[in-house]
Amino acid sequence: MKKLVIVLFSLVTSAVNAQLPWEYTVRPGMWDYPVKPGMEEWRQLQSHTEMVSVCQIPEEILSSLSTEDLAELCLRYPMYTDFLCMICLTN
Repeated sequence: MKKLVIVLFSLVTSAVNAQLPWEYTVRPGMWDYPVKPGMEEWRQLQSHTEMVSVCQIPEEILSSLSTEDLAELCLRYPMYTDFLCMICLTN
């Protein structure tokens, strides 16, 4: 029963997150996700796999990021609810 509640909560959270505008301030020179929830391009994505694919940080960007910048990008990850689901399901 506990897992069912967690899964349902995760699904609802994901659905709500996909509908909300994704607004935040990006520091000058900082890489940003090119497609985010709330954008027309995001609404055109047909599957979870496509969403994850457009959220991938290019390798050349990853290798040049500081630890602080990488942490900030992780916190701004458009599919952040995936992290939350994984944490809930592993506990």
